[in-house]
Amino acid sequence: MHSIRIRGLGAVLLFVVAWSPFALSSERLPDGFRGKCAPLASAALNRWGSKGDWQRELPGAGEISSHRSPSKEVGVWLALSKSEAGVIRAVRDSLNLRTIIEWAETDCVPRMAAKPIRYRIPAAEFQKSFTDERLKALLIRSRAGLIYAWSPQMPLSADGFLEVQKAARKMGLPLTLLLDPQADPTAAERFAKVNKLPAQAIRRLQSLELLNRGMSEHYPSLVVFQNGEIVGRAFPGHKDADRYLAFVSARLKPNSRGDRKGSGQ
Repeated sequence: MHSIRIRGLGAVLLFVVAWSPFALSSERLPDGFRGKCAPLASAALNRWGSKGDWQRELPGAGEISSHRSPSKEVGVWLALSKSEAGVIRAVRDSLNLRTIIEWAETDCVPRMAAKPIRYRIPAAEFQKSFTDERLKALLIRSRAGLIYAWSPQMPLSADGFLEVQKAARKMGLPLTLLLDPQADPTAAERFAKVNKLPAQAIRRLQSLELLNRGMSEHYPSLVVFQNGEIVGRAFPGHKDADRYLAFVSARLKPNSRGDRKGSGQ
């Protein structure tokens, strides 16, 4: 039995959890995550729906190893790190909440904190944005498709849209356009009007899933989805239609083209 403290929303809660430090788990941890606390971290990650698709990241201050992975739930990502002192830290991030569990090698007692995530943009504007909830609806609505993120600060975004539109039409796939969340709204509307982008093109990208896939690292960028999941990371930069076709074809499985209930644009 272990006691866990949860800090969040101005309160500290204490409850008891029957976790054995020797519990077995099927979650495979990245290299370097060994020791008597590792099974506990593994079990927690299993409960959080880990896919085990760990991506190595640059360690932060005081860390010797850091990794990140998508979970089985769209919009929920997991992180795993180990400090120089041997503390293993597991993090579950969703759009509104961050949950952290730490295990020290000295006792393997799980210490847990839950912290709400707050956003600087007004709530009304956030509601109009393309969030993970809208992404989930799109993944249900369409068997496969493309999502293209653009920015008025990157003029090639307009030409890239024409090229990716050609590729999407040739493959019979719906195309969704999303706006750089940092873009000036006036500049974005003017750019969209001058370049004849669809009205939906000014929806801001506020999906944790897509941001973690690298869609905001460079504009324009493109991701592919299929069978309810985003496939791989974003394809950055302006490309011609043939390059987009090659990229999309490599990501999609056979017989996956088409739309269940209309366009996702």
